[in-house]
Amino acid sequence: MDHSHHALDSLGGLSEGRIVGLMGTDVRVVAWARTQEAATTAQEAAFEEMVRLQSIFSIYDPTSAISRWRRGEDFEVPDELTIALGQARHWFDQSGHAFHPASRALHARWQRAATEGVVPSRDEMQEMADAIAVLPWEFGAASDEHRIADCSGVDLNAFAKGWIVDNGLAVGVGSAIGVTRIGVNAGGDLAHLTQDAHWKVGVEDPHRPSDNGADRLCTLSIGSQAVATSGLARRGFRVGDDWFGHVIDPRTGWPVEHVAQVSVVATDAATADALATVCGVLPLDEGIAFVEATDGCEALVVPADKALSPVSTSGWQRLLA
Repeated sequence: MDHSHHALDSLGGLSEGRIVGLMGTDVRVVAWARTQEAATTAQEAAFEEMVRLQSIFSIYDPTSAISRWRRGEDFEVPDELTIALGQARHWFDQSGHAFHPASRALHARWQRAATEGVVPSRDEMQEMADAIAVLPWEFGAASDEHRIADCSGVDLNAFAKGWIVDNGLAVGVGSAIGVTRIGVNAGGDLAHLTQDAHWKVGVEDPHRPSDNGADRLCTLSIGSQAVATSGLARRGFRVGDDWFGHVIDPRTGWPVEHVAQVSVVATDAATADALATVCGVLPLDEGIAFVEATDGCEALVVPADKALSPVSTSGWQRLLA
């Protein structure tokens, strides 16, 4: 899932916030520790782990584990990929297919529509959606994921970035003695591990976007938590004179039109990513209810209709700085 910007405040600490290009976005890691050396070690270890995991999950790298798995190659599938495929299936089942890790064909069809300048019919898109109503792999008896159909459309991007961030943080914290806090900002996926400190995170107003953070919807104060913000309005498909957002409801094949932005706070970035995706597809009240039913998670959804006020889960107010 592509995410809009979070503004970051209070990024003091012993390591300079180093930025590296990863996962199609700029990733910034900041570590706080008792010594400069420990902070730098934690930062480097986090980056190293994220680079390693990117080599497993990148669908753009033909040599990655997921690319090889999608092609049906016979090789030893890394545990990380097996676990992530299992988590993807979990979110697919739990969300009533609003989260779909094998829907690239729908996006490809809308990209073709943009190139040709002709909007596809709802019937055609529904037919395509129905064709992917069953995932092309299943959980086997040996606790591994078995391909049962063409897996070339499998894409874990909707939560792989969060998954990579979570694991990078965990490795960073454990890499040196005296590391007290570590934070990652990965293009809208933000995660923080800390003993007792809080991080201030600005959430921008999608109806009044600003690069300097002036037009903020709110500012959050997060502890050991993650935030994912999905902006649905900025990217999409221009088909003739019509504009469609880039988030597609995998149950209908049609772009989502009722949501401008979703922000989710969760205990980890992978969960925040998955919930932001689900919340961006389901009707407003259903999306909020889905997050409410997930332990330790809160959400704020901004409707596409500017006349409507944002809606949030019951505990959202407690997160405000």
